[in-house]
Amino acid sequence: MRQSEEARAHIIRLLSDLIGEEIMVMLTTRQINDVSCNPDGQVFIKIKNERTKLYLKIDWEVSAQIVSYVADLMGRSADDTSAIVEAALPFLNARFVGGMPPHTDKPWWHIRSHARESFTLQSYLDTGRCDRHCMNAINGAIELRKSVAIIGVTGSGKTGFLDALGGHPARRDERTIVIEEIPEVKMQGVDNKVLMTADPRRIWHGKNEAQRFRLVAEEMNRLVRAALLADPDCIMMGEVRGGEFLELLKAIYSGHGSAMFTGHASHPADFLHRAEMMLAEAVADSRAYRNMLCTAIQTIVLVKRDTERGSGNIVGVYQPIGYNEAQGSYVVSTLAGKSHLKL
Repeated sequence: MRQSEEARAHIIRLLSDLIGEEIMVMLTTRQINDVSCNPDGQVFIKIKNERTKLYLKIDWEVSAQIVSYVADLMGRSADDTSAIVEAALPFLNARFVGGMPPHTDKPWWHIRSHARESFTLQSYLDTGRCDRHCMNAINGAIELRKSVAIIGVTGSGKTGFLDALGGHPARRDERTIVIEEIPEVKMQGVDNKVLMTADPRRIWHGKNEAQRFRLVAEEMNRLVRAALLADPDCIMMGEVRGGEFLELLKAIYSGHGSAMFTGHASHPADFLHRAEMMLAEAVADSRAYRNMLCTAIQTIVLVKRDTERGSGNIVGVYQPIGYNEAQGSYVVSTLAGKSHLKL
């Protein structure tokens, strides 16, 4: 515990000294979305999704210290067997990823700020980030207890909208269990909830990145199985990225309540293909699960980054229909918003 406290203090002091108190305050209050330091020491910040180069450079030895201190927080070391470090930094309201040689010639790191407040579905309507037709389709899916996949590219606002869905009036009296690798969802205003995160001590036992990804999948599967024993009305999962998706898919398909989760894709049909690839990490023939995918994933919401406001806009709401063997692609219909054929 003392080592973690010392590492936390070192990180705050180093960052404050290097990028300045003003930028640190802007980062923790989310006036700045991201702070990045490249291997050459150049620093960039992102405000409302526009990058700005700072006129300062950080020595590689100092960057190495920052990455090492974050690794200390996770109870591990950053060495050549596992030189990529990921962590939640709740004391900065942010998420960290960084790397050391041999992945790059010199250390690098990136800090991404989380939203400090939970948005409501009404706020998406009031600010024009979601039109009435899309919201009606989303409300219908939630009220009918359908599973919902929220997709988009990195930084598009998927997690923020997932958090908003968790506070839907139809969910207020339900028992919701949230599963994440790194905690981001807040579920403010929801009483009957359990927020579960992966145990970093299990994840970081891997001696290399391949082992780490396998351990992440095993840990997330363990949490899904635990959630199923806790009588959930709804399971919410942060971004699905690998073989852990199989356990969630089976839970949805077998009728264990509804589910909401996020995924990385810029097109609803592309997400279904990506989901099939994720299943391939856990089963011998993922093609056998195509019908299950289209049955279990009942609604897909596409979120697009708003470069002006730095938040997510709802592009459309879609429904998987099936898999077209002749064309070798998934068939998706548009429930509301922009047609998936014109994305």
